[in-house]
Amino acid sequence: DFSWKDDAFVRIYLNHVAASLKKHVEVKASRRYHASVYKDCFIASEAVDFLMSLPNGVAPSRSHAVLLCQQLALTLQLFEHVCEKEGGEESLKKEFEDDYLFF
Repeated sequence: DFSWKDDAFVRIYLNHVAASLKKHVEVKASRRYHASVYKDCFIASEAVDFLMSLPNGVAPSRSHAVLLCQQLALTLQLFEHVCEKEGGEESLKKEFEDDYLFF
């Protein structure tokens, strides 16, 4: 059975994509949404936009970019939804989506 965690090549690839995301997607010290302020986060749709802009078909569609981000979150534990970080009432696992969500 295939597992994202078991394949060394996949992990190398994910680490390469993660490094590009860290370099090019803006993580702000704080972002406000309604009455809440969230620290050290980025906007999910901006990460998708960035992956779509990369050459060589890294993410040929927005849905592929979302799947790639989901694997970055699951396999490398690169990021999580802000409600998980804050331990708020919505601390259930929030899957990465192509939307105005903070991760």
